[in-house]
Amino acid sequence: MKIYAHSRKLVLAIMGMILTSSFLKADVTIMVIELKNGTIIEREIGALSRLVVENKDLSLVFKNSATENYSPADILKISFENVNLPSNLEDEISDKITVATTSDNSELIISNVSEANKEITIYALNGITVSKTLLNKGETRIDISSMVSGLYVVKIDGFTTKFLKR
Repeated sequence: MKIYAHSRKLVLAIMGMILTSSFLKADVTIMVIELKNGTIIEREIGALSRLVVENKDLSLVFKNSATENYSPADILKISFENVNLPSNLEDEISDKITVATTSDNSELIISNVSEANKEITIYALNGITVSKTLLNKGETRIDISSMVSGLYVVKIDGFTTKFLKR
């Protein structure tokens, strides 16, 4: 199976959204595929069994064994509806470790770290690692001023939280 560049990006975007929704404990219920011919297709995420890219086509395979095939060249956009994120953007994790941004959104502050050298990894919503570093005991500040605005996923020692960069 050969995955072509536009097909790979499409599948990665879909998979990134689905995986990110589970990282954030978000409720994503509908995937909307808008085709260039104006057709709009809505599918429930829970009914999806797997995504397959084969011979340049994207196939959605559903739990009831139904299959739908789309050419990435025909897809205008894919979006997700009914995305319900937890409202608390400053989460408490692992025995009082807190993650928050400064008021000017230039730094991420990780506080109450009980031991040094815990690893923190920051991911963009598409799953790409944006930053990886070791934390100091107490408090660590990470410069996020160059990051684009959006929601990011933070992992510290197996715990996951998120922050909004404005």
